This record gives sequence, structure tokens and C-alpha cells, in this order.
Amino acid sequence: MSTYFTLLTATGASAMAASAVSGTPVVLTQVALGDGNGAVPTPTINTTALVHEVYRANITSIVQDTTNPAWFIVELALPPAVGGFYIREFRIDDAYGNAIYVGNCAPEFKPVLADGMTRDSVYRLIVETSNSATINLSIDASITMASREYVDNAINVLDYKQSVRVATTANTALSGLLTIDGVALVAGNRVLVKDNTAASQNGIYTAATGTWLRSTDANTSAKVTAGMLVIVEEGTSYKDTIWLLATNNPITLNSTALTFQQVSGEYVSQAEAEAGISEQLRGWSALRVKQAIEASILQQQPGDLKQFAEYPLPAGWLEMGPKNVSRVTYANLFAKIGTRYGVGDSSTTFGLPTAYSGIDDFVPSSTVIPSVLFDHTITELADGRFIIIGGINATTVQSATYIGTWNASHSGITWVSSTAYPLVIREPTTTLLPDGRIMVVGGYQDPATITAVANVYFGTISGNTITWAAGTAYPIVVCEHTASILDDGRVLITGGRSSSGNVVSNSYFGTISGNTITWAAGTSLPNSIRYDHTVNFLPSPDGRIVLIGGQPAGSAGVTSLSEVYFGSISANVITWVQTTDYPSPIEKHTCTVLPDGRILVIGGSLNATSATAASNCFMGRFSKGGGNIYWDRSLHAPKDISNHAAVYADGKIVITGGTDSSSTVLSSTYFVTKLFNGIKT
Repeated sequence: MSTYFTLLTATGASAMAASAVSGTPVVLTQVALGDGNGAVPTPTINTTALVHEVYRANITSIVQDTTNPAWFIVELALPPAVGGFYIREFRIDDAYGNAIYVGNCAPEFKPVLADGMTRDSVYRLIVETSNSATINLSIDASITMASREYVDNAINVLDYKQSVRVATTANTALSGLLTIDGVALVAGNRVLVKDNTAASQNGIYTAATGTWLRSTDANTSAKVTAGMLVIVEEGTSYKDTIWLLATNNPITLNSTALTFQQVSGEYVSQAEAEAGISEQLRGWSALRVKQAIEASILQQQPGDLKQFAEYPLPAGWLEMGPKNVSRVTYANLFAKIGTRYGVGDSSTTFGLPTAYSGIDDFVPSSTVIPSVLFDHTITELADGRFIIIGGINATTVQSATYIGTWNASHSGITWVSSTAYPLVIREPTTTLLPDGRIMVVGGYQDPATITAVANVYFGTISGNTITWAAGTAYPIVVCEHTASILDDGRVLITGGRSSSGNVVSNSYFGTISGNTITWAAGTSLPNSIRYDHTVNFLPSPDGRIVLIGGQPAGSAGVTSLSEVYFGSISANVITWVQTTDYPSPIEKHTCTVLPDGRILVIGGSLNATSATAASNCFMGRFSKGGGNIYWDRSLHAPKDISNHAAVYADGKIVITGGTDSSSTVLSSTYFVTKLFNGIKT
């Protein structure tokens, strides 16, 4: 069975069987949605209730699939005001409240305005039955989607109107059920009146036993404009013809004389029709007009939102997230949303809305790293390739470096050996600098004892060759520390272990000029000395750093920290503010900042032993105002994992090596895939 599925429950099977015998269809009435209490549940045929129900409403529509009569498509519309929860499970009930179908789905967050954005959402659920007569397709007509009004209005103001049954051939009295062009009208028929002596009376009408009224899509001046087109369906003279309103704007309905001309000549192509071509001298078949109407309704406008599985997003789309973009480059989008989601720099940039999309799963790479390895680093280079430096292959500390390139399908990475690092090294930090070089700081060299170093090396990469140059040493010997590149180009180093394994709370800012680094002491880490923690810089417009977990002492077995802090930086001062704890004590984990502003923490250990490695992965999203973190369990790693290395690249997180709970050293590579929310520019 696949990971996500829909099941006919035992109760549902009984109801369907009874329906087949009695001939009375099962009436499906409601859909209930649940968040699974933070995890995707696995329903069975005996499931009668959701793990945690968060929303319930009447079904919006039920239709039978046109290609598979055994399938029925159940739709539920969620208005903008409903949300603030994840959807991981659902059930479909009959009129008696019985669960007829149950199922699960990939986690999807439904935002509300308090989350920074909102939207209409329609959830389509496919169910199957062996006898299509057992499901009632009748739906309460009062249940309509909120976006219906928008669609109706969009159709009404289009130049391409709904077809008419007939067109007049002479001056016509606008009342009664007449016979026009050989067709006897019935009430409700649409008629193109084009030949009246008082030409201001021309237009599209609805026939009635009494006085005719102009049709609702052509009854105001705003809806009747130059170039309006309409198809005639029947009639001796004008069957299957298309008519163009040739009167120029401005038009005042019931005052301006309206002149209609029959369109003739060769037909436009489907591509031209869907592109909205304004050609009026060539013919438009009924099919082409229909295609043009559909394309016009579906055409995305600046500010519209759409979810993508592909990466990078297509031209004309930006991935949403807490970031600022150019007011000039994206002038159409800026004109639409302005500074609603952030003023940017108040002059040249503006903020984008944030929309969270689901994390899919761990996908094994088609390739592995060249060796079993842990305590190494992986970094994305400026050209999109990767570099692995150092680590230990179970017994021996390495100086080897490897450069990786995506294969053609981006399903794996091809690794080649590169210039060795000047030292054998494990648990250094590697940082990509704005000038394209890499900067490697500290680490230690012995597989069993802590022999930390203060060395700093810059690497200049050409092809698969690295030229190493020594930089100004770090102020103390250090390993198991963190390094973050800030938006002002400085590098921030925090914590770690120093000589003889002593744990430190130091932080230093490094200002780089060539191979020279000016180190300046910063504010110490909050509350405790620590190592094997993570510190990540949250890009503009946030600009803070976030510190998670770590180990407060050097002895194996000491419980790790679950503390989380935000740090605001001003010059060399860090103001630390404690926020929501991580769900468990954690060290030797990885933390990755996603483009949508969330952070994803993967694996780690409860203390300084591999035996406590975990497969937990938690997604952190920030509250409005950014003071708190909401931790959502998003998925599980394929195995317990710690001491690994991870980097965000090409729209996914690349995870390499590490150790599992049996202290087995790994060479595996996994990708964490996600969907992408785009905004039309």
C-alpha cells in the first residue's frame, strides 16, 4: 500500500452493500479534516474517528469521474477565514454521521491572515465504489464556493460572451416568444439583437413571455465593450456564425448605437486564442472562443499564488518567504501588493508574503559519498557544486576533500577527489564567503582525544583543484563550534571545545580582508558553555541568529540541552532572548533555514553518545512578530542519525554520512524534498 491512501471503512462497505440491495443510494454529506496530532496516521477499515479533528463542513460537490465510472471526486472548499492548522487525515461521512471513507495525506498547512497570508482552498478527494449507483450525487444547492462570484464577474466583463441561440434578421419587437431565423423561442433563450432601427436597442437579450431584458453578462456599459464577440448556435441564416461588436468605446448602453458585424476569413489557432490575441478580421470557431474564455479566466495575475513541485520555479514566479525584492524588477507585483507584507528598505525593495508548503519525505540519492564518514562538513559552492572536507571514517581522521556535481536528473551527486586539506581534521566549520572562496576554521585531529587547532585556511577553487592559503588563526583552539556568515560579510564563530576538551562559551566576529582576519570578541553564549550546537543566520528582513541545543559539558552521557535562543546583533554585541525549547534535548543535529523562513532540524543525539541518535525531524515556524517558535514534527529520517552534515541546495536538503544508533558510520546520502509556494510577478 502507498504512503497516502483512501479506504472504504467496514461501516461504509456495509452501507454500500445495503444500498445495492435496497436501491437507496448512500448520501455523502460532510468531510472532516484532522491534523493527526502532529503525525500522519495510518487508518484502517475499522477506523471510525480521526486522531484529531480540526475542521468539518458540508461537501461542496460530488462528481463522477468521466474516465473511470467507479471513481467519485468529492470536493470541500475552505474559505480564507478557516485555517491555522495542518491537514494530515480526513473522513467522509454519510447523512447519519457514519464514517464511510477515511484516508491520510501529505501534510499541508492551511494559513489564515494571522499567519501572514490567506487563500481559498479546495480539497479534492477521490473515492472508489464497485457500483456507481450506490452513491447519491445530489448536493445542497446553497453550498457554493466563495470564488464562484469572482468567476461569474470575470466571465461577464470578457469580450467573449456566452453563446446565443439565434440572431435577429430584421427589426424585432423585444417582447414575447417569437420565431426568429426559423427558430421558435422558449423562455430563457439568449438572442443577439443586431438589426433594430433604434440601434441603441441592439445587444444580447433573454427571451420571455413578456418584455425581454438584456442578459446579465451584457446588461451594463462595463460589460458591453468594443470587440465583444458572441457565437450564434442555430438559425436558417446565421447558424454557427460569430458576431463582433464594431462600435468603438466609450459605449453607454441604451444610448450608444451598437453595430454588429459577422466575422469571416480563416480561423485563429488554439495558441492564438489562448494567448488572448485581439485579431478580429479572422474567424473564431466555437471551440477557439471557448478556449480563449477558459484561458482568460485561468490566466494568473500579479499577486496570484500557486504551488509547484518543480524547482526552480518557472519564469514569472517567485518563491514566497520572508524576504525583500526589488520594486523596479518586480514593478507589477509591487503595484499589486505594495508594502502589505513588509516595507523592505522603504525605498528600493518590498516584502513578500510567507506561505508554508509541505515537506515531502526523505528520498535516497542514487549515489553515495566516496567513503563512510562522519564529523565532516558539506558546503554548496558558488557554482552550485558541493565540497566535503575532512571527517573520520570510523577509525582515521581524514584530510581528503571531495567535490560533487549533480547528475543530469538531479537524483544523485557525482563525487571526485580534490586537493587535500592541509591538516587531517574532523568537526571544523566550512563557510562559503561572498567572494566565492571557502573558509575552514578549527577542528581536531585525533580520533580519540580532543586535540583542537586554531588554524584557519581559505580555499580558492578552480575546476576540481583547491589552492589553500593560511589565514589569521582563531583566537583559541576550537572544535565542535559553529560558523555563520552574516549579511554584512562578517563570520560569527560560537562555542565549541578548546584545549583538553574544555567547553567554551566564547563568540568571535571575523572581518575578512584577503587572507587576513580581524577577530573581535562578541557576547558569550547564553546560560551555558556548549558545543555540538547549531547557530543559523536568518536572512533579511529578519537578520537575527537562532541557537539550538548543544552539549554543556565534555563527558559522555551528560544530557544535551533543549534550549533555543534568538540573537540580535549590533556591532559585536549579541542580545540573546530565550524562546520556545526544542521538543527534546539535542546535539550533533543539523539545522537548515528554508526559503519560506522556517527551519528544519534533522536527527541528532540526546547526549554525547551515538547510542542516543534520533530519527526525529522537527519543523520550526515563527510566530507573528517572531518571538516564539512552533515546532511541528514533520517527518522521520530513514534511520537514527547524528554527526551528519547537511546543506540546502537546488530546492532540497542534502544530508550526507553520519552515524546511527549502533555507532555504524554511514556513506548514505538523502534528499529532503518539498513543495514550493510561488507568487506571480
